[in-house]
This record gives sequence, C-alpha cells and structure tokens, in this order.
Amino acid sequence: MLGQQHVDSVANLRTTSFQEAQVAQTLLTFDHHQSRQVVVRMKKFNLNLKNQNYFPTFNNLPEDDDLDLRYYDDPHNMGRYGPTKHWCLLGEIVQPIPYFRPMLRVRDKVGKEFLLAFYLDSDQGIPKDMLRHMKPGNTISVMYADAHNFSDGQHGIRLEDSDVERVKVYPCTLESFLSLGTRVDAMLSDKNCSSCGSPAPLQCSGCTIRYCNQECQRKHWSSQHKKECLAVKQIADWKGRNWARFGVKDSYWI
Repeated sequence: MLGQQHVDSVANLRTTSFQEAQVAQTLLTFDHHQSRQVVVRMKKFNLNLKNQNYFPTFNNLPEDDDLDLRYYDDPHNMGRYGPTKHWCLLGEIVQPIPYFRPMLRVRDKVGKEFLLAFYLDSDQGIPKDMLRHMKPGNTISVMYADAHNFSDGQHGIRLEDSDVERVKVYPCTLESFLSLGTRVDAMLSDKNCSSCGSPAPLQCSGCTIRYCNQECQRKHWSSQHKKECLAVKQIADWKGRNWARFGVKDSYWI
C-alpha cells in the first residue's frame, strides 16, 4: 500500500557521458485519495553550446556517404543503424553566393568556412521568414547535419527539400548566440524588467522575458531584443530536451 505522501524516483535515463549531461530524473508524489501522480521536480539537461558532442564543428560532422559510429549505432544487431543522440551544427553566414539555387558561405565556431547549398525540387522553396534572415553576420543552425563532398571538389553541406525544416536562421551573430547560451536561464528566471530592472508583470510573447510596461519593451526591442528573441526562444527549447537520448519517443527534432 502506498502512503498518502509516498515519494518514488524514476530510473535514470541512459546518457552518453555523466560529465556532459545531467541525468534526467523525475520525482513523483502519489496522492492516495485522488489516485494521481504529480510531477514535483525534473532536472534539465546540462546544455552547453560549445560541447563538441552535441554541437560539433564542421570538421567533426559525420559524412553523408559513410557510417560514423560516433553518431549512429545498431543497438539490436539487425543491420538497422540509427542516431544515438541529437546534434546541431551552428555557424555564421559569411555571404550568400549568387547562383540559380540558394547557396551560402558559412563559418563555424572555430572559424572554418564551408559551403551550404539548398538542392530544392519543390515549388515551396525556403520559407520567407528564414529567407529574410539569410544575411551576412546572422547565425544559422542545422539539426543532424552531415558533411557532403560536392562534384566540384568542395566540402560542405547539401540540403534537400526534406531537410529545410531542420534549418533555422537567427538575426544575431554567432558570438551573441553562444553568449546567450550561457545567459538564457538567468534571463528567463529574472522577474524584473529586462530593460530597466523594475518589477515586471509583462512578458515577451516570443521568448517570455519580462518587462514592466510596453514602453520599456519597445525600447528594448529596438535597441537589442529584436536580434535576440528568436535565439532565446530556441535555446530555451533546447535546454528542455535530452540531447543524449535518441529513441522511439525521442525521434528527429525539427
């Protein structure tokens, strides 16, 4: 029989490195009279945007014509290889390349430049919201990126129609994006105005940071936040996920 306030812990989820990720663990409180389980605490994944395991540089990506066992595995020995984790390439757009298909020169976290090319057959093309941010100096992220050897000898990333949804562009530099990765938790937990520091009852509709009034929000948006809002929202979402686990219930993220 369970007591009225019995606490039980859920088994640890498998992670690739206990030093790189916190073990996701949920404590459940059982209400005997109402026969329900209430989640009382869950640790977040210890996300670090500079971690090569989950945010590799270009030279550490798997190749699209090879099976890289750092990223893929056949756990049941059935000849069916799948990802063992989630990963994302971060880069900064250097310049668009004039061509009949969308192409970009991109620089990764360590300064390596590479070609990113969209090979699109559908009429939909690149979403307008993404296209308007594809400017030099902005950050681009590609989930599950694979390196590709192009026929002209260049080494880069080839993206087809089904890959577009895995790409996002943010109107801030890569340096700013990486800096936000260390500050997002503090920004979102701060109950004071992000502009003046006063008590703040209002929230940004995009990323939920706080403001004391609409005037402060407008000033902060114009001076800074319009470049950071999308990045803050994305990083906060990533922090709520377990990058070390890839399974049936944790398939590809888009």
